[in-house]
Amino acid sequence: HRVLNEQNKVIFETIQKTKTGKKFPVEVTAQKVTIGNESMVYAIARDITIQKNEREELRRFAYFAQHNPTPVVRFEKTGKITLYNEAAKKFLFQNTDPTNKKVMNFCPVLKSLKPKEFIENGEYLVQEVKIDTRYYNFTIIGVPKLGVGQIYTSDITHIKKLTKMKEEFITIVGHDLRSPFNGILGFTDMLLAKDDLSEDSREMIKYIEESAQIQLNYINHLLDLIALGEKKLNIDLKPIYMKDVVQTSINSLKILAEKKNINLNLNVKGKIKTKLDFPKIVQVLNNLISNALKFTNIGGQIKIECFKNHEGNIETHVVDNGVGIDKKKAEKIFDRYSRTTTEGTIGERGTGLGLSICKLLVNAHDGKIGVKSEPGKGSDFYFILPQNK
Repeated sequence: HRVLNEQNKVIFETIQKTKTGKKFPVEVTAQKVTIGNESMVYAIARDITIQKNEREELRRFAYFAQHNPTPVVRFEKTGKITLYNEAAKKFLFQNTDPTNKKVMNFCPVLKSLKPKEFIENGEYLVQEVKIDTRYYNFTIIGVPKLGVGQIYTSDITHIKKLTKMKEEFITIVGHDLRSPFNGILGFTDMLLAKDDLSEDSREMIKYIEESAQIQLNYINHLLDLIALGEKKLNIDLKPIYMKDVVQTSINSLKILAEKKNINLNLNVKGKIKTKLDFPKIVQVLNNLISNALKFTNIGGQIKIECFKNHEGNIETHVVDNGVGIDKKKAEKIFDRYSRTTTEGTIGERGTGLGLSICKLLVNAHDGKIGVKSEPGKGSDFYFILPQNK
């Protein structure tokens, strides 16, 4: 009646039910149409569940942003800024209004960002940035469902200072602990060289030697982690055939493999040559293969494969048929200081830091490291290096 008697067009929302009784919002557009002497109403109804959800999400996000003491920004696929809070205005935009301006012009982390691809692919980026004398974490998230990107910024200067103090303390203690453990290992070598030891005495000394070596390895790995984290690592890139790298690692671990009757099978597809730091990538492989040996049962199989992928980068896989890893543990297995160490299939022990070091060494080569695994089905640890000709 309103359309026919008062207005030519009316838009309103109502609630409808599906056949199962589920309620959903509907937007109705009703318009007066006159044909000859007759007037009628032409109406279109559309389900607006998605739009209502998006509006509600935007309302919640806006509320969260305005009450957040740290900078929060939202941008669309063109890169234009659509929403920001007061903290972002002061920190990123120098108290100017950035609405409809490109986010890449304000945020140093995003200068090379392609916002459309970033949002559509649902990408996630966390980067540490130093501005003046302070450190900040920029977290950028692509939300393809909403067609937007979101930026969260936090000041981590205080955390950086505390971390540095902790690492300096660990470094001092670690260096002080090296000497006594080296002394213990030296004395156990001397005792084991004697011919007049009883079997019980020899076994006890071997246990002391093994325990001391594990603790020394832990100290060395911890100090390596700190040094790598502080970016004191120098990468000496030289052209190397990948087969030589993998073979060097296999040769050094043959005895460990023989103790468990495990076959180490090498498969390098073609003559793959690239620039890398030979000792450091050997260290990565040593850690990955040692890890596979630890968690593979006696008589098992370990396959080391190396090939060029379709992008021209070099992939190396260490695949075993061992005990495997559950998903939650696999997600954190490369994390720094995340000690996920577990006894091996015959009680082997380790420091739990080797994989963290692998990640840092591979990252230093601008590479990527990961794992695919299921409990009871073995593991595939891999790393990908760019081909540097």
